[in-house]
Amino acid sequence: MQNIDFLHLFFFDFLISPSSPVSIADIFVMISFSKIKILFGGMMRAIYFVFFVTLFFVYGCGTTMYQLNTTCNTDVTQLFNEISFFLVEEGFVIKQNDSKAGYLQAETIPKYNIWSGQNEVRYWIFQVKNFSNTEGTNKKDNVVAYAKIAYISTNVFGASNGGSEIYYNDRTHKDWSWYWTVRRGLENICKNQIRFIEKTLN
Repeated sequence: MQNIDFLHLFFFDFLISPSSPVSIADIFVMISFSKIKILFGGMMRAIYFVFFVTLFFVYGCGTTMYQLNTTCNTDVTQLFNEISFFLVEEGFVIKQNDSKAGYLQAETIPKYNIWSGQNEVRYWIFQVKNFSNTEGTNKKDNVVAYAKIAYISTNVFGASNGGSEIYYNDRTHKDWSWYWTVRRGLENICKNQIRFIEKTLN
């Protein structure tokens, strides 16, 4: 009975106090305390709890988008070629490279993520605005970039039926070379500091 009360109180307190810092570690601690309950007939209640907490994290808040911004006096074709080198080095496939339109998109091959139970695809997207294809000392193009991971769910027929996206900025873990190799490469090519704009998507 104590284990059931613990689950209910934890979940209730989590809902009425959304500002309380609840981490993944907290959830694992809760599960370890409820080990006896899970072993002795409480499996369904534990599954319901994890299901509702997952829904809260995935759908309870809007997606925060981080936009990388910098200026660059490098020719767009050269910029995209050099960025593509770093992308390919990190396992990305170039899906679109249009220097005339100022657009470059690269993504990884979908990979199953055992933690989320979904397919994971990493993206880098670049847009160059107010540019010309001639180099000059006074030429300054605005470069906008996005780094994100999309988690995609599929049905039994293999068709996509939903998912979520997470955008990344310089708070990304230092070991994530797929982000840092490309991000530092962009800064070195353009020789200008990168600024971030944060937006919330519904």
